[in-house]
Amino acid sequence: MAFSLKFILIFFVFTFSNFDSFHWFKPNPIELKNDARISMVGGNLGSRMMNYGHFETEIYVRNPDKNLTIRNMCDGGDTPGFR
Repeated sequence: MAFSLKFILIFFVFTFSNFDSFHWFKPNPIELKNDARISMVGGNLGSRMMNYGHFETEIYVRNPDKNLTIRNMCDGGDTPGFR
């Protein structure tokens, strides 16, 4: 019984002492200008976006009046650790 009471007390102390370090804010969205060019550079997560057009479709649907160009230059397996 004493062990579980100590554990619960320590749990609450760590939980509420670290609660102040979290900042709840709304990030500012990126404003796209007319004729903007978006280039995606990355690894396998972005590379698999080439198989499905959900990201590009969502960008075009949310910004129909802008003439956007989206380039996906991601390459899976392109890591500096392997040659």
